Amino acid sequence: MSVHANKPGDVVTTLLMMRMLWAALLSGQVIFLVVIVVLWILGKAPENAALSRSVFYVGGVLLVLASALGPMIRNQIYKANWRGDAVLPKGYITGNIVFLAMFEAASFVGLLAVMLSGRFSYPLAVPVLALAVQVINFPTGRVMMSEQLAPMTKRD
Repeated sequence: MSVHANKPGDVVTTLLMMRMLWAALLSGQVIFLVVIVVLWILGKAPENAALSRSVFYVGGVLLVLASALGPMIRNQIYKANWRGDAVLPKGYITGNIVFLAMFEAASFVGLLAVMLSGRFSYPLAVPVLALAVQVINFPTGRVMMSEQLAPMTKRD
């Protein structure tokens, strides 16, 4: 095993923590969507079509920026925390939090546009795409595992 390889326990603990953070980030967006629907049902949601359109554009720009810069920033954080043939757990967590938070920001802005529009329409595209990217990027921990460590932590 490499001198700088991560220990199996560190990888498993980090992966569990990252998965809990991933679920918390997603659940916050889903809860906000539920709040929006409840506000609509109660007739308490503010509606402003012009502002909704502007907020939608801001959300779209954030989504494009997150899509372009998110993977690059995460990889730079991984690169700074690369030891031997694996990424250190702290780099894995930091890189993924930054990456997921960029898409979460786009999603929340998009959800705000949905609330302001007063209906499920085109503003829903931003949070749906942002959530899809977050779901697709479920933490696997692969970059923390060296070739020697991968068989030890693999679950069939």
